[in-house]
Amino acid sequence: MRSLVLLCLLVLINMAPVSQGQDDKPAEPSEGIALMRVYGSDLPACSVFQASLLTVRLVLVHDAVINRASELESMDDLLAFVDEEISQRIWSMMPQCAEAIEVGWFVSQVTGDFAAGQALGLAGISPDANLYQGQAERGSTRFDEIYAYVHSEGWSEPLRRDDGNLEACTVSELASLDDIAWDFEDLLVGPALKIQTSGDLIEYGEAHVNWRAGIWASLPACRESVQLGVLMGAIASDFAIAFALSLSGIDTNDNPYMLRALGNWLTFLDRTIMKDFAEDTGNAAKTYYVTANPYANIRSCASTSCGIVATAQNGEALTVIDDSKDWYEIRLENGETAFIAGFLMSENPPNP
Repeated sequence: MRSLVLLCLLVLINMAPVSQGQDDKPAEPSEGIALMRVYGSDLPACSVFQASLLTVRLVLVHDAVINRASELESMDDLLAFVDEEISQRIWSMMPQCAEAIEVGWFVSQVTGDFAAGQALGLAGISPDANLYQGQAERGSTRFDEIYAYVHSEGWSEPLRRDDGNLEACTVSELASLDDIAWDFEDLLVGPALKIQTSGDLIEYGEAHVNWRAGIWASLPACRESVQLGVLMGAIASDFAIAFALSLSGIDTNDNPYMLRALGNWLTFLDRTIMKDFAEDTGNAAKTYYVTANPYANIRSCASTSCGIVATAQNGEALTVIDDSKDWYEIRLENGETAFIAGFLMSENPPNP
């Protein structure tokens, strides 16, 4: 399996820019983007504090990002937006509660659609065939509604006094993720690695949009499941943007999305197909709880001199993949790792 992965990496890294096929057929735009509609599901609602983090860290920040995305006109505009879109991808560090997961996924989807849509437009794809541009414009309209709701209602419903955090998946729930992972590999990763023309990319885009519209209905409402959903969403979106940029003339070596898509794909393989989902480097993942009050800093490396990449509230459950040192290595929702001081954690939840 690893030899196959390495072979695919070598092919992609040395890949020539995607060419526009002579027999490309326009694809009809799919229906408008709908949110995940998780408010009535088993996912825990955000608390007032968690919702305030969501508003400040994601909604307010991305209001400016999405407004700029709608004004892209040139390749320079696109490349500047790509840098900004990558730097603002912090939503996966948001609280594990319904509104944060829903809006975070949606915002990432909209910004990714703008990047892919603009790249396809610069490559000469007609507006009628540019699925991602249509999705981005509809998503932008929906985001305006979310932004207005935040300002008028302030996430008044549904909110709780206590933080809502996802429970770890059960053994049976983890087992169900295997089939979901294999289906994703067959539906989106395999075809992505075979994209050569704009027709291939448009066909991939149709499959991508349809997949993301229904994936959350098939995922169980538990921590590792949401982590897998986030990771799969990032892979599919990054492949779409990477190949759209290649089609518009960006060299593979200058394509930031290609390397990130491949890196996330290897993480996906490592966590789902090459290893058991709940393992990392031979150590079984464990659930620990934050005992710091009111919150603990999560850092990029095992030192207080390292940058803070997120915060975790008192009582919040985290997935620890290495607790053998003073600093515990944890797995973030986007599949990346970070560190938290071990004395701020416990295998038992703190008393209310």
